[in-house]
Amino acid sequence: MENVNDSVNQTDVNSVQPENQTANEDFKRDMFKYKERMKAEADRAAALEARLKEIEHNEEQKKGNFSKVIDELKDKARTLESQLKQKDYNYAKTNIRSAIEKEALKHGCKDTDVFTKLVGDKYDIVSLDDSFTPSIDDIKMIVEDGMKRYENIGLFGKKVSIKDAVPSSQTFKSESKLDVSKMSWEEALAYAKTLEK
Repeated sequence: MENVNDSVNQTDVNSVQPENQTANEDFKRDMFKYKERMKAEADRAAALEARLKEIEHNEEQKKGNFSKVIDELKDKARTLESQLKQKDYNYAKTNIRSAIEKEALKHGCKDTDVFTKLVGDKYDIVSLDDSFTPSIDDIKMIVEDGMKRYENIGLFGKKVSIKDAVPSSQTFKSESKLDVSKMSWEEALAYAKTLEK
């Protein structure tokens, strides 16, 4: 009887795992559908709110209350302008940061994230062109000033020339014609004394 119960218990345990997996997959699918519905409802609510504002504007215009309509439009324009300025500022800041990182790497910076945080207060002095590209001269001055200010913390090191790791076709020959491994003890001692001189 014990063997029968053991086999039943094992099959129960095995049958539970797929149910948990399917329940988990069902939950994920339901959550995805819920998120889709919520996004659709949010879009619908935004569209209805915009339509309501338009109706209110039309009613105010019909009443002849243009000053209220003008004030609301001015507020909306100010909000949009401030959002645009913030986006422009963030874009310019990202461009300046990446230019500083590139220039610092050219000068042998070991950790560009730390360096850009240390010189982050200088972003405002960089002049930008119409496409928010920072001036190279300003970037070079910031990096050089940062190198002087923070040279004692070890952010900049010597430039290391990197070999391309491609073996050459030439074989290297040893300078000595004598093979030390084949020498006797006395011969090796005598050879070592000649090297000391």
